[in-house]
Amino acid sequence: MNTPNSLRPLLENLLAITKELRKQILSDEENVEEWVELIEKREQSIQLITLLQNQNIYLSTEDKKKYLQKIYEIDLELAPLIEKKFEEVSKQGQNLQKSILVGTVYGGYGTISPYGAFFDKKN
Repeated sequence: MNTPNSLRPLLENLLAITKELRKQILSDEENVEEWVELIEKREQSIQLITLLQNQNIYLSTEDKKKYLQKIYEIDLELAPLIEKKFEEVSKQGQNLQKSILVGTVYGGYGTISPYGAFFDKKN
């Protein structure tokens, strides 16, 4: 069995990315693009760790406790928050599609009545 020293920097990086993701999600600013970027970085780190494990480089019990346990706890905290945000974004997208559809049915999307009145052109 090979020594896990080559995994340690990857685990440290994965933990740092996970903590940064938690910081971004819990902040008042909602920067979804940053979330996606961090999630992609996490996925790359996980793939590298998996690749090394497939080459018979295993985690020590100490590393599992020190890194993976913390990452797992943060993931449990973040999963419901990400799911909630995804649902909110989906609803916003659906509402936008509805408003575009209504706008095109009633006189074209983006047209503004100069008098502030709405004239039903459908009938």
